[in-house]
Parts: sequence; structure tokens; C-alpha cells
Amino acid sequence: FLAACASTPVESATPSLSEQEAQAPFAAYPSPVPHCEVVPALSEEGAARDAAYSAMDTASRNNLLLSLPDCLENPDPAVRDGYAFEILSLILRAGDQSEATLRTLKADLLARLASATEDPNGFRGPFAVLALAEVARTDRIATWMSETERSDLIGAAQAHLETLTDYRGFSDTEGWRHGVAHAADLVLQLTLNSEVARPQLDRLIDAVLQQVAPAGKH
Repeated sequence: FLAACASTPVESATPSLSEQEAQAPFAAYPSPVPHCEVVPALSEEGAARDAAYSAMDTASRNNLLLSLPDCLENPDPAVRDGYAFEILSLILRAGDQSEATLRTLKADLLARLASATEDPNGFRGPFAVLALAEVARTDRIATWMSETERSDLIGAAQAHLETLTDYRGFSDTEGWRHGVAHAADLVLQLTLNSEVARPQLDRLIDAVLQQVAPAGKH
């Protein structure tokens, strides 16, 4: 199930910012979205992004990292997928963050996940949980969470899967939501973590099973 639900790389499905300007009027979404400050030099994958990222010092990268959760709620997939998530993943996988920075990011994302149903646009939950998968990966690679912190993250993943009812996937104009698959990414990182105990794994398995063949139309 986890392998089947693994997220499709965003670059294969995400239009560029310039292409996206000609598509659907994002201002028509039913709920206002948080302000997102896009760094122009980092907006599109390529040599310009690589050069701009390489020129940033650790403090600048960490400040950028903490600004990205607002962009993860943006209705424009070029901003949400192609910029915010890709840059968040890039920074976290470089591994230059202090534990304080990681905790601040985790707390922000967990709060967004807990309030996912308050976003009628439907992007908050899927992208908060996907970003949390990257945070969980950092703890799997080099342990920094306390047992309580990790247990809280497992509980959040479990609660999200048990209450998830938005099964929208991909839209040509809106890009991905893909809530179950993104939640599976978080579960995958947690289950690969040697610090996660068997009873915690069982809780995650039970939550996943509820989404294998959920009741109702989807």
C-alpha cells in the first residue's frame, strides 16, 4: 500500500510559474490563502536555482525554510509543488538545520495538519502531512526528536488518516492534493525509523487499513 501510494515527483506534473499564469484564476478560491513570498531566483528548477541556493548561508536557508509552510497552501501548483515543497525538501535533505529550527517547523506543520478541515481549498492537509514526512525523515536519518515528540507525530499521522475524507487527486489546473498518498509518505518515514516501537507501528497499520477501502464515495 505504501509503495503504491508513494507521491509522484512534483516536477513531472507541475507546470512552470510562467505556464501557470495562463491557467485558472486562483483568486476565485473560496478561502483566502496565506501570503507567500516567492524568491524569484528559486522559483523554477534549473541552473539559476542551484546557483542561488548555493550562494545562501545556513541562516538564510533556515529563515527561508520557516517561511515555506504558508506557500504550501497556495492554490497555484507551481508555487505549492514546484517551489515550496521542492525547496523545503532540498533544505531538509541538506541537513544543516538546528534542532530548534526543526522543532519550530514541525510545530507549525502539526498545527496546520490539525486544522486541515478549516481549509475549504483542500491543500493545507495534504501538503502539511507531506512536509511532515520530510521532517520525519530527518529524525530517521539522525535522531533528534524525543520519544514524546515522536509519539505525538505518530498520533498526528494516525488521527489524520482516521479522519481523512478528501480523496481528490490530480487536477490539470490545481495540481495535486492526493491526501492519502501524502499521508502514506509520512507513515513510510515513521515505519522505517528504528526508534518507533511495535505498538506504535500497529497503530499506524490500523490507520492505514482504514484508507485501503474507505466507506462512501471517493
